[in-house]
Amino acid sequence: MSEASSGPVGARVAAAAPLLQAGLERAARAAGLRVAAGGETATIGLRSPNAGPAHTAVDVCADATHVTITLATVPDPETWSRLLALLHELLDHSS
Repeated sequence: MSEASSGPVGARVAAAAPLLQAGLERAARAAGLRVAAGGETATIGLRSPNAGPAHTAVDVCADATHVTITLATVPDPETWSRLLALLHELLDHSS
C-alpha cells in the first residue's frame, strides 16, 4: 500500500453519534493512525455498526462488545502493526 510509505497509515472514521465519532477518532490517533479528512484516501475504515462500510482495504466495525475486521486485501506490515494497536485501544477495558 503506497500510503504507508508517505506517512502514518490513515483511518476513515464514521459514526452516527458525535460522541461516538470523537471516541473512535481518539482511539485511532492513540493507535498511531492519521484520521483522514473529507475525500482523503485511507487504508483503514473504523466505524460503528450503524455506519455503512468505508470501502477501504481494512474495515473495522466496533461496538460495545465486539470488533469485526473485514479485509479486502492483505495489509502491509505497517498497517498490521497499526491495526493491532487499534485493537488494543478498542478492547482495553482496564481504564
